[in-house]
Amino acid sequence: AGLEMVLEIGVPSIHARVLELTARLIDGLRSRGMTVLTPAAHPGERSAIVTFTAASQDANHELHARLGRAGIGISLRGGQCRVSPSFYNTDEEIERLLAELA
Repeated sequence: AGLEMVLEIGVPSIHARVLELTARLIDGLRSRGMTVLTPAAHPGERSAIVTFTAASQDANHELHARLGRAGIGISLRGGQCRVSPSFYNTDEEIERLLAELA
C-alpha cells in the first residue's frame, strides 16, 4: 500500500515537497540561532535529513528531551540533532517544531 501511494503521488512530487519542508526547516532553524550542519547552499546538496546543533552536545541532548516531552520526535546522531521530514509532514508540524525552539 505504501509503494502504491508513492507511485500515485510520484517521486518528483515527493522530492519537491521534501525540499520545500527542509527549506522551511533550515530557514527557521537559522533564524532561531541554530547551526545547520547539513549542506544546504544548493537544493541539489539537500536530502530529507536536516542535521543541526543548538551549540553543544549537552544542549542538543536537552533539546531532544524537551521536544520529546512536547510530542515532537527528532533523533540524536553523533550528539547532533536530526530531523527527517517526509512528504506526509505538514507545514504546521514544521512550525510547531520551530515554535518549541523559540
